[in-house]
Amino acid sequence: MLKERFQNNESSAETEKRASGILRYVEKTILGSENLQTDRELEEEIRADYHSRTPREKADILYEKVMAYVTDKKTHAAELRKGKGENQPFVLSDDLKAEIKVLLEDQSTRDLFSKTYAQARVDAKSYRLSDLGQTWNHLNEQIEKLENEFQQTEQALFLKTIEGKSNVSSARSKAERLAKRLLTLKGQREDLKMVNLENVFHTPENTDVAAMFQFETVTEYADQLKNGFVWLPSRERIHTDTVAALQNGRWPVLVGEAGTGKSDQADAAALELTGSLPTEVECEATTGEKQLVMDVAIDSQTGGSYQEYGPLMKAFTGFDDSRQTKPSSSKGRIARFDESGRLGSKAYSVIKKARQKGSGDDFYGRPVLPGAAAIWTTNPTGTRYPDRHPVDPAMRREIAEIYVDYPEQSAENPEQYEFMLGALLDENRHIPGVAETELAPAYTKQEFAEDQKYKLPDGRTVVAKDVLIEDASDKKHGTLWRLANAVKALQNSFIYGNHFPEKIPSDALFIDDDNSEIKTDGTGSLLILSTSTITLGEVKSWMQGFRDRLQKQNEAFQVETFSEWIKLKIDIYLKQVDQADRAKIKAIFEHFHLLDAPPDVEREKPLTPKQIGYLSPRVPRPLHVEAPVAEVKPPDEPKEGEKKPELYTTVEVALEDGSNIRIRKGDTAFDTKVTKGLGVVARKANSFVPGSGHAPSKQTRFLVNGREYVFSGMLEDGSKPVGSLFEEPDLHTIFTPEEVEQGIIQYSFQKLEKDVEAFCTMTST
Repeated sequence: MLKERFQNNESSAETEKRASGILRYVEKTILGSENLQTDRELEEEIRADYHSRTPREKADILYEKVMAYVTDKKTHAAELRKGKGENQPFVLSDDLKAEIKVLLEDQSTRDLFSKTYAQARVDAKSYRLSDLGQTWNHLNEQIEKLENEFQQTEQALFLKTIEGKSNVSSARSKAERLAKRLLTLKGQREDLKMVNLENVFHTPENTDVAAMFQFETVTEYADQLKNGFVWLPSRERIHTDTVAALQNGRWPVLVGEAGTGKSDQADAAALELTGSLPTEVECEATTGEKQLVMDVAIDSQTGGSYQEYGPLMKAFTGFDDSRQTKPSSSKGRIARFDESGRLGSKAYSVIKKARQKGSGDDFYGRPVLPGAAAIWTTNPTGTRYPDRHPVDPAMRREIAEIYVDYPEQSAENPEQYEFMLGALLDENRHIPGVAETELAPAYTKQEFAEDQKYKLPDGRTVVAKDVLIEDASDKKHGTLWRLANAVKALQNSFIYGNHFPEKIPSDALFIDDDNSEIKTDGTGSLLILSTSTITLGEVKSWMQGFRDRLQKQNEAFQVETFSEWIKLKIDIYLKQVDQADRAKIKAIFEHFHLLDAPPDVEREKPLTPKQIGYLSPRVPRPLHVEAPVAEVKPPDEPKEGEKKPELYTTVEVALEDGSNIRIRKGDTAFDTKVTKGLGVVARKANSFVPGSGHAPSKQTRFLVNGREYVFSGMLEDGSKPVGSLFEEPDLHTIFTPEEVEQGIIQYSFQKLEKDVEAFCTMTST
């Protein structure tokens, strides 16, 4: 317990140190002076604009300004290294300086900004140095390397670019080995991410690491959103099934409602197996040979006619038209049939012919390329889509039907919620302007009875745990959690409108006869929507629109909180949906309390990365533990007149001028003209030496005349400190106490600048 208390105290001290350090960095490095002079009129304008903002909002804004400075400074330095631009120091614009200066005037904003930054940095360091954190990073590195190798092998086999039976056989074996290793590693990563109870207790030091794992997952989603498609777990499973079907010689048919991401899934599979996006077929009942294979076109230059090839012909042969003597593509591609349920007999006659062709066979006068195939996407048959039909019976054994549902949303698999979190992250991997209580699902504390409490191996006693409130519509939950569940309920009701379920799901919603109130007592009718749904693309626009709302010349957009913004977007959405569904959809949003008055979030604090990770219920809540009372034994009193002997070891060391001296080794403290009892830590025998391979230990480092030293000890008479060169630890120099003290300050500030820039880079990549 003394160790835990020491670690807590050490963490608190480091947080305070970093908090004061970041303020010094902003004032001295970014602003250049604490007495900075800027345009007073501009300052007053900025001051008036920020007057109504809460300290949390202003702290978020200040963080964004600091990140902007660091990013531009690094870009400027990179350009100078490449020989671009004038060799001048980076200078911040007067406008941004004025904004930062005004924001720092408010003490509450200063405190929130510095403490939040400091805590985030301490959390990141703790995670990086933890055993679990190091294991996670190692697994990710291995997986990334193996995935690249696996996809190259997989693509070569699919496109048949490997020649010779022995090489093909070897490649198949390699793909099998890589697949098994990847499955094992990904399984280990998932086990680690969940911090499995069978292996690790859900104590704060372990769940904190799990929260950082989850934060990294959400940031991956944010990065993937830039390309428009997020690899949620359910999307990964669909992708695996799609690729497997193609590799087994079948054509996947992706069946799902509007907005479930069928086309994106098809494109992803095509890219993995062929390295190219698919050609696209817009399916209709009249689609036939002209639309799929070829049609007559007129050459604009010669006036002569030629055959313009359709998307199926292009995918199978690589040729764009009959005028070409060489194909545009040397490898087969995937043809994506959009809304294949509309196809009629004309299309099936061509498709059956294509299915019979193998690599090198003639297809309408051109050889078929290896890897040529197709993926179909369609809405499901049912009352909503009278023009969609099941796959032709003769094609049943040729296809693999794969259902594409909307992403899942539950406490065990909150995909929609995590998608929304990823969409809220800005380019700095931060969620500005949104309070934690507006985002987080709510928990209740479950106290254990005396006979339920248990002890951990370190002596702590587990006394309680947090349990998620099961009712997803409970007002205690944050707005985002309730919104994710409301959207999923709406999507489910939309699905029921096409296929009435044989067995009513336990999470289905019922509604009264007036279509105005959700019923939870088993009465009413199953809630069914005719034409209205919400897609992930729409949800994404709601999330990202919150960040830009204040820049719009629309008075309605000038709302203060995230909850107000969601209410506004719902109001707009309700005006746009069909009249037949409007009352029912409004009842859904009212049931989840999304049209209620917004919560009071004025006193909320900015979110750190660890807190963002903890938002997902995938992350175990830390158990409530009590530490045993430590018995403190009073020190033995020295006998009267007795002086405790001072013990130390002396060693002979070499000075930079070649002479030798003897010094007292070990940690100590000495007085300077400024500080009494300045504590210093000596370099240990196994401390880090460049190139030694040893990890660095805690040691006092300082700068003198631009050179870096490490405290080694005191002169044998205890009069002056001695330091060794960091790069050449065998060479020593004698200093005055004041030189060491000033050197510690200089080293700390230099380290702080690097630390700030490194952290800002980490959170923006």
